[in-house]
Amino acid sequence: MKKIIGLLLLVTLSSFAFAQNFIVQGKVIDEEGNPIVGANVYIKNSSLGAVTNINGEYTIENIGKGIQEFEASYIGFETVAKSLDIQRNTVLDFQLSSGVLLEGLIVTAQKREQSIKEIPTALTSISNNFIEKTGNSEIDQLASYIPGLEFQVQSPNNPGFVVRGITSDDDSANNEPRVSIFQDGVSISKSRGSVVEIFDMQRVEVLKGPQGTLFGRGAQIGALHLIQNKPKNYYDAGLRIGFGDYKYNHVEIFGNAPIVKDKLFPRISGIYKKREGFIENLSGGKLNGKDTKAV
Repeated sequence: MKKIIGLLLLVTLSSFAFAQNFIVQGKVIDEEGNPIVGANVYIKNSSLGAVTNINGEYTIENIGKGIQEFEASYIGFETVAKSLDIQRNTVLDFQLSSGVLLEGLIVTAQKREQSIKEIPTALTSISNNFIEKTGNSEIDQLASYIPGLEFQVQSPNNPGFVVRGITSDDDSANNEPRVSIFQDGVSISKSRGSVVEIFDMQRVEVLKGPQGTLFGRGAQIGALHLIQNKPKNYYDAGLRIGFGDYKYNHVEIFGNAPIVKDKLFPRISGIYKKREGFIENLSGGKLNGKDTKAV
């Protein structure tokens, strides 16, 4: 009799435990309603999670009763968190907005505005928001965030761009570089003119691999396109000031104003950076200082 009671008690407890586990399923979409494939949906502080399928759908099983914190994430999108009181099997959908790490979702890599998802080549696009948040104002600093790109400052007038391990540091006047540099569609590929300060920038696009069809014979290895902010038909202005060691001073400023509404609206911007050198020169003074003015 005791064995029967014990068995019934065990079955009851098992049924009760099973009844506390629920299923949450749903869909992860972008701002346009398209399914996001490969997004991660998980419960915080647990090992439970799932990856969305080709339709953007996910299913998480064996979820305990009570309040649970769910998060959905995908590269290039902002992570979304939702709190849900689990009392039954539930449907929970997520809509993710474009974030700042993938950036530049509209690019001009093929000489026209397109979504970055439509570009059939290896492309990295970094926007002004990302540049400001990371505090970068030089191309060699920005290269640290772009896979496959390295920038070698061999001298102030002879930079070297390295894409996927292949360099462009041939500074001969009669040779085309193997990595083409463009600023607002204008080629500045010769090493004597391709050092550019990164300020008031709309975005920076880096295309890896041969790009000769659109960017000419100098783009055997890749191309880098620097796109400045364009004038806007409204009043806008901004100022950034920074200080650092070795008497480092950094000032950026821009102004935007419509002179003739809908017809003439100029924009002007500038940068000033100065820093003392930090390497003792045996001949006197210090090396690796900086004194830059650009407008």
